[in-house]
Amino acid sequence: MPVLSKAAAGMRKEMDQGVPFAECLNRRNPRLFNAALQRIMLLDIPAAQKADALRQAAAAEESFAKAGSTGKPLLRFVTMVFGAVMLLAFFMLIFVLPVFQEMYASMGGHLPAPTQLFLNIGRLFTDNVLVQIVFALLFIFAFVYVKRFPYHAARHVPGIGPLLKKVAVAQFAQYFSLLTAAGLPFKESLQGAADSVSNSHLAARFKRFADGTADIPSLQAQMRQSGLFPEMLLQAAGAAATQEAAGSAMGEAAAFYGTDIGNAAAKKIAMLEVLALVVLGVLVGAIVISMYLPIFMMADAI
Repeated sequence: MPVLSKAAAGMRKEMDQGVPFAECLNRRNPRLFNAALQRIMLLDIPAAQKADALRQAAAAEESFAKAGSTGKPLLRFVTMVFGAVMLLAFFMLIFVLPVFQEMYASMGGHLPAPTQLFLNIGRLFTDNVLVQIVFALLFIFAFVYVKRFPYHAARHVPGIGPLLKKVAVAQFAQYFSLLTAAGLPFKESLQGAADSVSNSHLAARFKRFADGTADIPSLQAQMRQSGLFPEMLLQAAGAAATQEAAGSAMGEAAAFYGTDIGNAAAKKIAMLEVLALVVLGVLVGAIVISMYLPIFMMADAI
């Protein structure tokens, strides 16, 4: 992995300059080494135990990444098609439709209603600098400064919101189990697992849960109060008398959810493929009709 090799080279250079290993991990590479990995790498435990914990963490991260990448081909396809349609629409709006409007005006006619509507909407953006600035600022704010925006939007999509929550719960449970097995204290294991949840919207709720949970006896009550965990995990936490038992139960639940997430993701992606094709078909059809309608109706305007 070029990115990992580059990160490792940068960390080695910083460490040669006297920067502590912990600071290198935290400052330069938070995306490559999440909170759970950082805590494991900084543990003062035997090398064999640390290597085993890191292998398990890497396997967990790979499984979550695989589940998260299931819809990437579909997203790329939709993005490419939508981008091509928008470029075509922009070209027609700037160079073609104004010519049709002049032709119809010279013949004393008017553009067809769908075409005129499309032209008016386009001009709202192309002729109004203030609207362009507002939309550009909103876009930058949403996708650069508000990192939770995609998760906020996705959780309202039918079927996707519960799936994202299940992925986040599986991540938390898996990392809590790994950190517990590696020997971290209860509170630090909770915080490390919460910090390792990739869904930034739900991660904030997991962090509040971790901050509010003091010990094993209060674990089940805090889990129930958070509203994040399914009943199966609540029952397992209630039966756990020690941190090790809770970690083992969390690990088993994460393994179960990992299989369930893979199957559910495949079904949801299949459903979204059909929905995306229908939406793109309607959008492309509307744009094509509004563009070519003036040609078909030109005889009536003469």
